[in-house]
Amino acid sequence: MSPAILPKGPPPSLHVLKEIAKAREEEFHSLVGRRHFAGAIISAALAVEAILKARICRHLDVPTLPDFMFIHDLRRLWTVAGLDGEVRKKTAFGERLDSLRCYIEDPQRGDVRYRNPAQVTEDEVRRLSDWAFRSDLGAVPFIRNAIP
Repeated sequence: MSPAILPKGPPPSLHVLKEIAKAREEEFHSLVGRRHFAGAIISAALAVEAILKARICRHLDVPTLPDFMFIHDLRRLWTVAGLDGEVRKKTAFGERLDSLRCYIEDPQRGDVRYRNPAQVTEDEVRRLSDWAFRSDLGAVPFIRNAIP
């Protein structure tokens, strides 16, 4: 990645990435409450991305996010975060994470982040909320709890 497209300033730390994930989750719930479903989906995807990047910092034992991780590919992020085995073993969390990625990056409907906002339904957002934030199997709480 060329330095011209990297964010300005120092790369975010594990702590900052965890705070970003929490803020994006709060934003998700606020947007759902106001029925702004397309915006809520973006916030959920960013929350998952931020917590995966925090896990990468812990997994690689680095204080800040490496430059090569300024990406949005959830599959690559969970692989570098050391969570690929969960998906391959089809653990409950792995299946949830894969369902979340397939929903967000659906090759048949198109990436949900780039769909017409008028086509995003409340049912889709509720399902996404379950995959991303449910306290027992949601991707964000599971990964957050795995980061001391």
